Amino acid sequence: GSLILRVFDENQEKIFLGQRLLAEADQRLEFFRVLDVLRAIDLAVDFAVIKPTADREWTIKLAVGPELRLSRILPMADSLASLAEKIKALPLEQIEYIDLTVPNRLYYQ
Repeated sequence: GSLILRVFDENQEKIFLGQRLLAEADQRLEFFRVLDVLRAIDLAVDFAVIKPTADREWTIKLAVGPELRLSRILPMADSLASLAEKIKALPLEQIEYIDLTVPNRLYYQ
């Protein structure tokens, strides 16, 4: 399994012990698929942030390097896997963020 030490939910909803952060099963599955892809390409995760529902985004802060911006409505694991080689070739320590919210596109600053 995947272990994330911190997950922040910016929806301002109270979460109770045992309650799921992502209520929709498909979003939960996609979240863990993304973590599996990151682990497969040796990118450690520091924390994840679930953005407000209206934003339809979530972010993952890598332990070393940038924040990844991801869509909650697109299949991000497949897009991330297809762009893995390009991501690994970037100077991650010098990048603020990598935006993957557009399918099969990579934007970074």
